[in-house]
Amino acid sequence: MAQMKHRILSFVMSAAAALSLMAPLTTTAYALNVNDPKPGQQTFNVRDKNSSSSEPKINIKNGSSSSKKVQIKDSGSSSSASPKINVKSSGNAGSGGRDGDTFSVAKIKEYAKEIDNVSDDFLKVIRNKSTISLSQFEDYAVKYKLPIELIQRFYDDRFVFKSGNKFQFISLDPNLSRNVYDWDNLVYKDNNEVKYVRDGASRALKGIDVSTHQGTIDWKKVKNDGVKFAMIRVGYRGYGTGKIMLDDQFKRNIKNATANGIKVGVYFYSQAITTKEAVEEAEFVLDNIKGYDIDYPVVFDIEDAPSASARTRSLTASKATQVAKAFCERIEQGGYRPMIYTYTKYFVTEINMGSLTKYDKWVAQYYKRPFFPYKFQMLQYTSKGKVDGIKGNVDMNLCFTSYPK
Repeated sequence: MAQMKHRILSFVMSAAAALSLMAPLTTTAYALNVNDPKPGQQTFNVRDKNSSSSEPKINIKNGSSSSKKVQIKDSGSSSSASPKINVKSSGNAGSGGRDGDTFSVAKIKEYAKEIDNVSDDFLKVIRNKSTISLSQFEDYAVKYKLPIELIQRFYDDRFVFKSGNKFQFISLDPNLSRNVYDWDNLVYKDNNEVKYVRDGASRALKGIDVSTHQGTIDWKKVKNDGVKFAMIRVGYRGYGTGKIMLDDQFKRNIKNATANGIKVGVYFYSQAITTKEAVEEAEFVLDNIKGYDIDYPVVFDIEDAPSASARTRSLTASKATQVAKAFCERIEQGGYRPMIYTYTKYFVTEINMGSLTKYDKWVAQYYKRPFFPYKFQMLQYTSKGKVDGIKGNVDMNLCFTSYPK
């Protein structure tokens, strides 16, 4: 979605995305610091000694317990190739290629072929090795600015995030239900389109999400390009003023999409900071979708705003969860199916998913091989899709369920 592109285009996960979540570590002179990790969270910082700016902050607001210990060793020498970063593993095997603290070089090379921006210098360094240790892998991650997506490939028992100069390892919540998607079924097309194919047939529906940022859309051409559904922005709340606005193209988009036989859902970009404001946003949506056929969910789009002065900057995980729930409850009362949209890191660190299990999820993640083990219904996998009838890029999505239901 348009606002998210300021932060997660990578990556989004694709989408992703493609992520500003994958911002590279600086590799000048470092001091290494460890914050006291919360349950389920392990973090380590890489801080530039020569910088007078304050260390980037990120708050992890939920997570489950973990036996993993984080230990940082500073080499103490500015001539060292890279700082020593030792993460003591719990011994759990990750995704294919990791056995405890040992990483398969063959798997690293295999994954590097699929993932953008893996350093050629890094691949040269490891080319004659069969395995590398975890501490070596972490050193290389810093020195060669390895994409976070590559690191995630080796951990299937925790999320790996990076923001600024900090990694986070966040254990999976055992209380949340898991999805059963098999990402070996993904088939990538030349136009950034992805299909989910099993037994020779597509098992997920092709969709897009649009707003005024796509301009005037030729929906007949969109239909002929195989798009089955469209998520259309109804409106948004300004992250500075807090004023609710109707998307300039909403009425044109929903009218012409449905006229051409494309099923639609809608979304609202929220900046609500109270449950009262969330209900106000929901009622705005309900008022504006009257008279239209809405087969897909009505979506609450919650994200970090692209401004340090945004009104939602101080929103806690507890409050964000309450706000999302208030919106969804009001939409449900209005007779529609609610859904929550955000990107992976926000789902994991900024809201309490355990309190929102009854609502469908739409995940933005631009990895070539997604990593989001919890249940969800829709995946936004790129912001750089190409569809006939739309000038420029458009967000592309897969839907794994049938709506309405």
